[in-house]
Amino acid sequence: MEAGSTNQTSDDGRMLLQNFTVETTTMDPYMNPCSEPDHYKITERFWLCVVAGISVSTVSIVFNTFIFFVFVGNKQHRRSPNLYLLFLSLFDVFIAFAYIAVMSVRVLINFTSSVFLKSIWVHYMIPMLTVSHIGITSSTFLICFASIERYCITVNNFLVPHLQKHRPILTFIAIMCGVISKGTIVKEVD
Repeated sequence: MEAGSTNQTSDDGRMLLQNFTVETTTMDPYMNPCSEPDHYKITERFWLCVVAGISVSTVSIVFNTFIFFVFVGNKQHRRSPNLYLLFLSLFDVFIAFAYIAVMSVRVLINFTSSVFLKSIWVHYMIPMLTVSHIGITSSTFLICFASIERYCITVNNFLVPHLQKHRPILTFIAIMCGVISKGTIVKEVD
């Protein structure tokens, strides 16, 4: 605790002496409340995010990988509206991996209070978050383009031949819309 005094001037011009004390505290950087693990409903979050989340993500990875290889292996699928589903399944695999790497590991860090796991997570979290957001946005555009093509086929629109002819270009546009709109997350979060 430090003691001191200051001089102030009163209304009539006289100098007033005012005593004050300053309290200083030293804070241990390891006792910072912001760096402590979040233990609010940690057991429930562990079962939902880690156990159930990893289970659902694993099923998603397995089945979307299967769908991807079925569509890649057949030339007819690559030339049909299934081209959108081929890339949709690929991005769903990325999203499932990113969920495990970002969300589940974060809850696992809080559950175990592992400093080692957190130090690893901090290094890969931003790129994985970016991949996840690119995948989500690209998937949304792919679903929109597939829906537009399906609608035009249903109503026998004159655009159907153009949409079918330019399907690879539309797929590329959908993916690039995701990359351009969400790829900057890497720089925004730093």
